[in-house]
Amino acid sequence: AAEVIQGPNMANQRLLLEGGMLAEVNHLWVRQRTDEVTFRGLIQDNEDLFPMWMSLLMVMRQCEIAALKFLISLLEEEYLDSEEADFKQKSEMVTEHKKYTIQMMVEELDPNIICDKIITHWNLSVEARDPARKILIIKDEDEDTPDTSQMMIRPKREIEADDYVLVRQEDHCLEISFLCWALFEGVKEAKEFNIKGHEKPPLRKPEPGEKRFTAQKWQLAKAKRYDHFMESVTKMHHAKYLHFLFGRIEILRGERLQKIFYLVPTPIRSLKSQSLIKDWQVSCVADVDRTGPEAKLQSFSEAVSDEYIDFVKHQYMLQGS
Repeated sequence: AAEVIQGPNMANQRLLLEGGMLAEVNHLWVRQRTDEVTFRGLIQDNEDLFPMWMSLLMVMRQCEIAALKFLISLLEEEYLDSEEADFKQKSEMVTEHKKYTIQMMVEELDPNIICDKIITHWNLSVEARDPARKILIIKDEDEDTPDTSQMMIRPKREIEADDYVLVRQEDHCLEISFLCWALFEGVKEAKEFNIKGHEKPPLRKPEPGEKRFTAQKWQLAKAKRYDHFMESVTKMHHAKYLHFLFGRIEILRGERLQKIFYLVPTPIRSLKSQSLIKDWQVSCVADVDRTGPEAKLQSFSEAVSDEYIDFVKHQYMLQGS
C-alpha cells in the first residue's frame, strides 16, 4: 500500500523483495486456484454455502487484484532530477536496483502461472462470454508444476448470482487478466531482462518448498503461452483489438523512460467497435496539427480532453450501459 500511496521508494522495494514477498504471491496464486476448485465442489453438495462462497469469491478476486498491483508497483522507479548534485550516484543506484528487481522477479515468479492467469481470467471476462471466444490454455504434460492450465467454467448459479453480479465478476476477471499481462510485459520486455545475465546463483536462498525460475523459462512461457494468447486475440478479432482494452505508454520520468500500463476505461472498451467512435478517431488522426512536435502533442491532447472524452461518455450513456 505504501508503494501505491507515497510513490516508489528503493529502500522499501528492496526490503519487500529480500523478505520473500514474490514467493508468497506465487503461493497465493496456487492456493487461490486450489481453493476455488475445492469450494465449487463443496457447494454442489451444500447449496446453503453458496451466498458465503460468492462473498468469498469477490474477496479472492479483490485480493488477486491488490497483489498484482503491488507487484507492478515494484517496477516503478524513483524520480531523478539531473539538476541535483548527486544525480550521477542516484542514477547508478536506480539502474542497479532495477536490474536486481527484474532478476528477483524472473527467479521467484512462475511465468507459466502468470500466462495461464492471463488466459483463464480473459475466458471468465465479458470478452469470452460467448464460448466461441474462449482461448485454449496450453498445458505441458511433463512439467512438475502446479496445474493452472485447466479451463475454468463459471457455473450457472454464479452467472445468476444477485450479490456478486455477473458484470462485476467479469470486470474483476478482465482486470486480473490485464494486470497479469502488464506484469509479464513489464518483466519480460524490460531492457534489464537478459538471459545471460541471469545465469548466476539465486539472489535469495530458497525456503523449503520454494521453486526458482530462469530467464529461459520466461522465454519459453512467452513462446508457448503469451504469444498464443496474443495471436488468438488477433485471429478472433484484429491486430489492434487489444489496444482498446489494455493500454501501454512510455513516459519520460525525470531522466529515464518508463512504461506505464493501464486498463482502458469501460466506455472505451464497450464502444471499441462503434462506427461513430471510429470515425472520430480517424478524423483526429487526419486533422491533428503536425507543424511541429509540440504543436502535434498539444493539438492531440486538446482534441482528446475537449471533445473525445465527453463524446464517448455521451455515446456510452445513450447505449444505456
